[in-house]
Amino acid sequence: MNRVGLYLSLLWLVVLASCGKPGTVTHSDGLNSSLNELSTEAPGKVTEVPRSGEGELNILLFGHSFGIDCTEELPALAARAGISNLHIGRFIKGNCSLEEHYGFFLDNSNDKYAECLPGEVSFKSVPKTVREAVSQTRWHYVIFQNSLENEGRYETAQPYLDDLVDFVRTTQAREFSKEPVIGWNMFWPISKLLEDGSNSLCAYRLSFYDNSSEVMWNAYMSATRELMEDTGIDFIIPSGTAVMNFRASSLNDENAKELTRDGYHMSYGGGRYLVACVWFEKILAPIYGVTVLGNTYRKSNTPVSVSDTKTATALQKMAIAAVENPFEISVIDP
Repeated sequence: MNRVGLYLSLLWLVVLASCGKPGTVTHSDGLNSSLNELSTEAPGKVTEVPRSGEGELNILLFGHSFGIDCTEELPALAARAGISNLHIGRFIKGNCSLEEHYGFFLDNSNDKYAECLPGEVSFKSVPKTVREAVSQTRWHYVIFQNSLENEGRYETAQPYLDDLVDFVRTTQAREFSKEPVIGWNMFWPISKLLEDGSNSLCAYRLSFYDNSSEVMWNAYMSATRELMEDTGIDFIIPSGTAVMNFRASSLNDENAKELTRDGYHMSYGGGRYLVACVWFEKILAPIYGVTVLGNTYRKSNTPVSVSDTKTATALQKMAIAAVENPFEISVIDP
């Protein structure tokens, strides 16, 4: 073999090796994470994210009570996996829309802010405005969601979503010379158990979707697809897909209440556990190289107590399936 042939052969081996680079995880919606480089790649940017012992990993959420459901058990799941540097901040107001969050930003008023600091597993209220929170902390991930009646109607998100994202990115770039990765929490529809109109608030919210839980879910997915195509949102967290996976399983018996405590909020047991598993698998797993599958944290509250390995494993698998296929329902039975 001449020198040119030898050089080309060696070059091809390098290419093959780089394609199979160990420690690289690809998200199903295009967000990549290289564990070797300790970074998270999103379209147009690379955000450095620290491991435990190398500074805080900061996640900020603009949401409502469903956001509490999604994040309440996340610190405990992370702690059980040996992740000690997680910091979560959240602006929460009952069924708060993007328009309302934008109003808090414009007025610089004191939105309801709480945070869970590294090494802790519970949230504490802190008096802080949107502008203060965004300018004082280097956020690696900033997550948005809409109100229940608006989540499936993309037109209600604008121009508030674009303006909030622009404010967050501009402020973070100015204060920290970094931009956060922007995510969208695609949550679950109101349970079909409330299609009878027994809950007046939910009846109003379902009225935008032909009084149908199924129509609501399909609209949530459609609006999320449109949002991903039309905005600078980098990735989605398919919390709702995992819940739909549960509702399609044999665990969803009459006692499960479709994994809710009231027909729409997640149950304090399996519900909050499941959606926290989704956030873990979507955000933390690629960074730290540890999947939620096999996590030994348990939650005994009912309905759907997560006190045994069989149930926990099933919920963990439902979360993983949602991350892998965010727009498909996967039937997973224990």
